[in-house]
Amino acid sequence: MKTIVRLILLISFFFPLSSYAADSSQKKVGNLEFGRGVPVVITDFYNYTGSSMTYLSRYIPERIAESLESDKNIQIIESKKVEQAREKLGIDDKNLHSVNEMRKLLTHMQVPVGVFGRYIVQDSIVRLNYSIINNENDTVIEGREQQVTVNEDFLDNIDKFAALSAAWIVNYGISGTYKDAGRTDQTIINWVLTRLRESQLGFLVKNKWLYSLLIVIFFYLVSIISSYSINRIIHRIIQRTSWDTDDGVINAIKKPVKWIIFLVGLHLAILPLKLSVQVTDFFTNLFIGIIIAMATYMAMKVTEFFIRAWGKQVVHKLGDRMDTDMVPFIVKIVNFFYLMMAALVILSKFGIEIAPLIASFGIMGFAVGFAVKDTIANLIGGMILLTDESIAVGDKVVIDEDMGIINEIGMRYTKLKTFDNEIVVIPNGELVNKKFKNFVLPDPAIRVVVDFGVAYGSDVDRVEEVVLGVIRNIEDALEDPEPKCLMMSMGDFSLNFKAKFWIPLYEDQYYKQLEATKKIYNALNEANISIPFPTHTVYLHKDDE
Repeated sequence: MKTIVRLILLISFFFPLSSYAADSSQKKVGNLEFGRGVPVVITDFYNYTGSSMTYLSRYIPERIAESLESDKNIQIIESKKVEQAREKLGIDDKNLHSVNEMRKLLTHMQVPVGVFGRYIVQDSIVRLNYSIINNENDTVIEGREQQVTVNEDFLDNIDKFAALSAAWIVNYGISGTYKDAGRTDQTIINWVLTRLRESQLGFLVKNKWLYSLLIVIFFYLVSIISSYSINRIIHRIIQRTSWDTDDGVINAIKKPVKWIIFLVGLHLAILPLKLSVQVTDFFTNLFIGIIIAMATYMAMKVTEFFIRAWGKQVVHKLGDRMDTDMVPFIVKIVNFFYLMMAALVILSKFGIEIAPLIASFGIMGFAVGFAVKDTIANLIGGMILLTDESIAVGDKVVIDEDMGIINEIGMRYTKLKTFDNEIVVIPNGELVNKKFKNFVLPDPAIRVVVDFGVAYGSDVDRVEEVVLGVIRNIEDALEDPEPKCLMMSMGDFSLNFKAKFWIPLYEDQYYKQLEATKKIYNALNEANISIPFPTHTVYLHKDDE
């Protein structure tokens, strides 16, 4: 791997250095100093068939100029100055399409690069072509011809032609003059290519097929190095964190990056072949679409990794339900969002209008949302139940009149298992709005209460002493809060008491209540404290006759 890295570094730096000494002193072309970039003249396109679409003569070069002006290394000469030079030299529109006349204009204006073209209108088809003249190295390069159909997308297609033409003009008509301009802000790639063309291995870039093959090989090597580097970098990053991962996550990152870099190389390798605009545009959109798909896949996997890592960090707070229910649901929502965005971008690259699609999705989403509003309410309710910690699987609760244990909290329904072994299914949308009792909160400790009565005439203090001795000796009874035996009321036929004590686990409440009731009864009997039967006194009155 180190050998490959050294080879690429050698290719990147040897050729520029080989010709640096020969041109380092050149700071101008002819008598024109380059202060703001390489000057370029773009003349009006010639209306070859004399069509009524005369506006194209100025519209096309204006669009090309707009695309070129984004490059800091280029200075577009004002059309007014071009017109003045043409008038002075007596060059009309028809003669301007001549290579000799164009050279004369460039020489007079002391400009190294010129672009001129024409358009031919045949029925509903407009054929566009142009040429690039580099007056410094005495070369003329014919640009790519394109046919555009006159329809509702006509001007959009013209703009695409202008953007692609600008790229060709930079690569084949202007990049060779950067070194002459003495620019310090020129791109490294253009600088390297210029030196490579002038070196002994210049045939590699002068032959378009070898040039394309060289680009493919170079980016293939870069993709391999990137894949290897990413593997090591991610491993080092993860080792410094508390996250757990596996090779599947790393492969989900490095493989798309490897192919994205290689596809970028394939896209660049097409440019030297000078294919038609339609073919180049198709492959450009195809490669961009595949790159977007791979980048989306990588983003989905990386996002899923971070969501699952976050879920494991908070699982101790929310329990296993976070990892089993909430995390998969969030991952599905995020993945759906990524896929929708990627699909819209890819469709737009192939010329499909996405604005109507977005509007249609909005209307359809409203209709679907209204139709499934109950389902959506249940899903949102499930998310709330999973995050607010008011209820959890295994909790003992009372919902409406049903008491039981929470058996499952799903994304749409919550299932309650009653003590009669029945399952009650409650929609989450309703449950979040219900008032329910959770025996587990704030903690699983619970109070046990036993009601009993003794006969009138019994010693109340003795009763409390006997009962407290019983409940304090019950296994697992808590000392804090302390057990209590309280006389609550004087009933119709008995003195009514309540024995109260706490136990640590709510699930033992029923059995401890039974145990305490039995032991209290036996203790009262042993202490000769009477437990009365219900009695009624009936008075009879006899009337005297």
